[in-house]
Amino acid sequence: MNHRQQRLVLEYLQDANMSQAAIRAGYKPRWVATNGTQLARNPAVRAALEREMAARGERTGVTAQRVIDELMRVAFAEIGALVEWDGDGARMKPAATLSRDETAAIAELVLGGDGRIARLRLHDKGAALGILARRLGLFNPAPASLADAEPKARLEARLAALG
Repeated sequence: MNHRQQRLVLEYLQDANMSQAAIRAGYKPRWVATNGTQLARNPAVRAALEREMAARGERTGVTAQRVIDELMRVAFAEIGALVEWDGDGARMKPAATLSRDETAAIAELVLGGDGRIARLRLHDKGAALGILARRLGLFNPAPASLADAEPKARLEARLAALG
């Protein structure tokens, strides 16, 4: 790899935008507009990107699987696991009975003075399901990805176990 390609890899890690990374690495905007996809297809650049992204994941503890796990918490959350209904409304179930997966789905919780739920908002299930569906290629065939295939296989196995 030449110096500009090495810089491209480092710049891509900043925002995951190949076109902007190429421009910051010194490629001319006009060239990027017509030939930019060649950069991501270059085997040396692709291998370096995969290496750097894996190293970043190890350093930060943020891996593709961790992100998928969090998306699954949101996507498959059930409000019935969090609340109990009675004739007067709903109450949160005791915190000690809730799992990390269940509490991770809560975006906002406001309790009234009587302990009843004044407002409960979960994270956006539709968005999480959409991301997971795209990851599995359910909408369109998935494009070649810089991501490792292992997280996708684990996701498919977990989804199969759910039903």
